[in-house]
Amino acid sequence: MPCRARLKSDLHSHLKNSIFKQRNREALRPVLYLILLFSSICAIAQENNLLFSNSNYTESRYYVAFKTTEPINIDGRDFEEDWQNASFTEDFVDILGFDIPQFQTRAKILWDEDYLYIYAYLEEEHIWANLLEHDAIIYHDNDFEVFIDPDNDGRNYSEIEVNALNTTWDLILDKPYRLGGTANDYFEMQGLQTAIYIDGTLNDPTDLDNYWSVEMAIPMESILLAKHRKQKFPRNRDIWRLNFSRVEWQFDIIDSTYQRKKVNGKLLPEENWVWSPMGEVNMHIPELWGYIQFSIYPVGAEIPYQPEAEEISRQVSYELFRRFKFGDLIHFTDRKQGFTKTVPPFSIQDQNFEATYYKTPHGFEVIIDNTTLSKRYMIDDSGYLYELQD
Repeated sequence: MPCRARLKSDLHSHLKNSIFKQRNREALRPVLYLILLFSSICAIAQENNLLFSNSNYTESRYYVAFKTTEPINIDGRDFEEDWQNASFTEDFVDILGFDIPQFQTRAKILWDEDYLYIYAYLEEEHIWANLLEHDAIIYHDNDFEVFIDPDNDGRNYSEIEVNALNTTWDLILDKPYRLGGTANDYFEMQGLQTAIYIDGTLNDPTDLDNYWSVEMAIPMESILLAKHRKQKFPRNRDIWRLNFSRVEWQFDIIDSTYQRKKVNGKLLPEENWVWSPMGEVNMHIPELWGYIQFSIYPVGAEIPYQPEAEEISRQVSYELFRRFKFGDLIHFTDRKQGFTKTVPPFSIQDQNFEATYYKTPHGFEVIIDNTTLSKRYMIDDSGYLYELQD
């Protein structure tokens, strides 16, 4: 990898590093994540007490994106009737999922056969930005970020960052950093349109501002080509994984300019505010992002989010993967080839599961049986998940 790309990848990886946590909602809400409880005192107890529970679960946020009925002018504003009728997402929260940020952030989503449209509102008393070069490390300024994975496989997903100067960084990641992924910032989202509106004054520390807003038109074809898919736009009820992030830095005003705040010569850490919380400072866990479901109906239609029954199986699989790969069950990776461990049967949201861990020559595989849906899945130590066919 060229030094420039490697430096950006290292910086990006250092900044963004999760296991998901968010408060519970009604049990019948769709798309549930779980925290599979584990209890032990020593390694022997760990092997004999793999404990799973339906009583403690989390869910990702979700949004129904409706189709536009009129052209959208990308000017940083939401004046079009479709935007006015579109619902905002929930307010962003701290990336860990616990704290309420100082300033409000929220977004809207629309689409047509050519573009995915995003509008974001970012409340801010001091609007500033310094970076002017395309594909600079934009999160070194305050910024707004979009992460998109159309087929929910955690591979070849897109990221777009923009600051208040409308400077962009668009990139694609072959896989998450924690799995050895690299950021390709030579990738260009062909046809991307972005615009900024500022209610206040940019880079003027002598006054207080109100907000800045971001509007994007992201070409459908570019998003799907990045995933190597021939499909040119979503179908009705298609579900994509997507998340938004806002980076906010503490600052000092030095010689009438904004500079990121330092203490004892070191930058203070940034704040990370997101739509769907991640549980740690890491945006690059795609299976924990939010969900958007596309509707062919116009804005204003009362179409609820309609989850897929198989999604719980996917989340069970990913949760087991994270525990065996990075978490409290990682000690099983030290076992010899051929070692197996059966997880006691468990139930999540009225779906019954069985799972078995297999130590392989190059890592591990976990076979997950959803006995309720009569479906079987395999996930390996690279995080690759697929359904097994009889």
